[in-house]
Amino acid sequence: MSTLEANESEEDLGAGQQEEQQEEEQQARSNEDLEGETSQARDDEDRDAKLTLEIALQHGLKWRNVHPRDVFALDQGGRFVISQGSVVGFEGDAIVNAANTGCLGGGGVDGAISRAGGAALQNARLALPILPGGSSKRCATGDAVITVGGDLNARYCIHAVGPMYMSHANLEEGDRMLRSAYAAAMTRAQEKNLKTIAFSLISAGIFRGEQSLERVLEVGAQAIRDASYEGLEEVHMCAFTDEELEAAIQAAEFVFAEKDVCDDEHEASEDNAADK
Repeated sequence: MSTLEANESEEDLGAGQQEEQQEEEQQARSNEDLEGETSQARDDEDRDAKLTLEIALQHGLKWRNVHPRDVFALDQGGRFVISQGSVVGFEGDAIVNAANTGCLGGGGVDGAISRAGGAALQNARLALPILPGGSSKRCATGDAVITVGGDLNARYCIHAVGPMYMSHANLEEGDRMLRSAYAAAMTRAQEKNLKTIAFSLISAGIFRGEQSLERVLEVGAQAIRDASYEGLEEVHMCAFTDEELEAAIQAAEFVFAEKDVCDDEHEASEDNAADK
């Protein structure tokens, strides 16, 4: 082999080695990028897994597709949450619809739930039995029925029928029927062993007549508190407007402070009895 041929052979070999080295470096960079993307994905998953109701509340983040604003402890270990946002998009076991006695849809939140639930929800509502003696009633005022959620994020939809306050003799009778509707919704949830529920604000619009918004929400919070059950994890009362949110928080603070006072008085009474 001539000197020229030898030099060309060495140059070819050097070029080949250089190409291999470049390919190896490129592959290494690709592997690093892939590892970085995988690590970022793991970090995102860890963040999502670690997101809790308390963290969402502290940082103003969404939790179950609503914004929690205040939290109160229930007797059975669950939590009562005042949240802001649309109950329609709640991600959990069930939402509670402010329904009418026909249970086939209406205006306001009922109409929004009907549209979001699609044909499956509508068919389930149509399948609800009509009450005896009623031409179109599927649920009595103060009661609640349950169907599948259809296309909703929630598996179930509970249809609770609150009162039209102006149709009752006095505000106290309206309060009684409203409390009954909330309690019935909680009973339907317990029958299905549901853990996460979100309530719309029942009879909190024009149906409340001359009753105050604060009192209507207070009645609802009391009923939910008293009907809580073992295994229940979260009950959200979903306010949409700032006015509703402020009233809901005030109502919950009053209801749960009232409970604490009653508990303290009960404990004091027991202590006095023991001393005697």
